[in-house]
Amino acid sequence: MILLGLWVGCAPTVPSPEASKQPSEVTVYRSTEDDTVLFHIPFGMDMDDDLLTNALTEAAKDIDYSRFLMEIKYDSAMDQIGAHFSKEENLPYRPISLTSDESAINLTFVLDRGRIVAYVTSLTTNVDIVSFTPVGTVNPEMRIEDSFDYLPDNMLLMPCPGIVTPKWSNLLPNAPRAYRSGTHRGIDFPSPYGSEIQSVANGVVIRAD
Repeated sequence: MILLGLWVGCAPTVPSPEASKQPSEVTVYRSTEDDTVLFHIPFGMDMDDDLLTNALTEAAKDIDYSRFLMEIKYDSAMDQIGAHFSKEENLPYRPISLTSDESAINLTFVLDRGRIVAYVTSLTTNVDIVSFTPVGTVNPEMRIEDSFDYLPDNMLLMPCPGIVTPKWSNLLPNAPRAYRSGTHRGIDFPSPYGSEIQSVANGVVIRAD
């Protein structure tokens, strides 16, 4: 008896020339401190016009601007600097190099430290010169008698039950400050962690430092 067999094999699939030419996506690389942002753009890539702007905007939001504060030590400076450089027209990056390899273009942006320092310096100038108001400090031993009969019932008088007005003049109004218009405008009540604090009205805490 003679047996005849038929073997059918599957040849490996070979991609078409058109498929092999499909570019991969744009890759964005950011340094640890977001000082450098590199875009790896494959040849033939149909790139979104907003991709660079969006990537640089996100990087700008993550920058630790406290490195550039120098003499500025007030809390609102961080918010002001961050808000300024997160706007598209103020992004703190400048292009530094454009190179290419066999398959892609590499576009690198670097943090413009000089522009950041210049803006921070302008904040220092405005705080020190524009709104400085020298006033006398409050004497913590001075007592002012007041019946407070002009206040409506249940009006908040002391924010922390059981916590007395501080005796240290640096915590009282008009204490000198090198920032915040040159003076301390309120009263700081030192109290243990977890102390009860009364609210003057309903609200939501949006920030605590």
